[in-house]
Amino acid sequence: IKRQILSWEDVANRCDLTQYPNLKLYAMPGGDAYYMQFSLGAKGKQNIKNFLDNGGAYYGVCAGWFYTMESYFWQGTRYAHRDMLGLLQEGEGSITDLADYESENPFKIT
Repeated sequence: IKRQILSWEDVANRCDLTQYPNLKLYAMPGGDAYYMQFSLGAKGKQNIKNFLDNGGAYYGVCAGWFYTMESYFWQGTRYAHRDMLGLLQEGEGSITDLADYESENPFKIT
């Protein structure tokens, strides 16, 4: 398996993902869905959508999954950022019964 690491600058500004004819899967790591959509912007979002429209696959982990939504709930607050990928309608996290990331003791199950 060969891999190509792209920064958000690559995807947002310098890169048409179809320039990689052997690219089959675009993987988006965790982090912050707001920061992802803000950094990639409309052009990065369109580059990813073009890749998917041409048969590519997407794998999102944690915030990379939230980025695929039109909107999402996080700790009871709904977010609908302008440049989310919009492949799925809505998601919800974190599951505070398992992990409440905004509390002093965030992990409830070990």
